[in-house]
Amino acid sequence: MLRKVIALAAAAALVLLLPTLVAAKGTKKAAPHASGIIAAWNETTKEVTVKRSAGKEEIFAWNDKTKVVGTPKVGEHVNVVYMKDKDGKMRATEIHVGAPSAHKAPAKK
Repeated sequence: MLRKVIALAAAAALVLLLPTLVAAKGTKKAAPHASGIIAAWNETTKEVTVKRSAGKEEIFAWNDKTKVVGTPKVGEHVNVVYMKDKDGKMRATEIHVGAPSAHKAPAKK
């Protein structure tokens, strides 16, 4: 009798947890991001050139839907969250200008 109760409880737990396990499996990966120094900011073409710490420069396009935090200026630190479109062009979804610690949540004490 005890074995049947345990088996029934285990089956019920599985049924209750199954939707959670399926939802967790479908979780999206974090969007790619790049950080470095703004080497160029072009309002006309809506592109920012970011010089990475290794010296490589990458160009990101943005549009009116792009969330821009801070005031973009050449020489400022920047963190760009982006996605690649079907043509391989990197499109910024978020641009955070300023020191990296300025955009993080305060540390808990």
